[in-house]
Amino acid sequence: MALRTICVDDLGREAVRDGLQLIRLKNVKSRDDMRLDFDGGTLEMHCAYALRTDGMFSDNEIREALLAKL
Repeated sequence: MALRTICVDDLGREAVRDGLQLIRLKNVKSRDDMRLDFDGGTLEMHCAYALRTDGMFSDNEIREALLAKL
């Protein structure tokens, strides 16, 4: 959903196409180890997937991280 809200128009689609090159996902053990970073075209998310939705970043958090650096 985060990408869907950014890509609603040509400007957003172009920004994502040019700026987002790679997505890396890593499973971590706890919420304390969670991290969300977008740098150099790589979106990296360390999530505690065993905690289900409590261990994931919200669509808004992902969207804000992307928009800050696109």
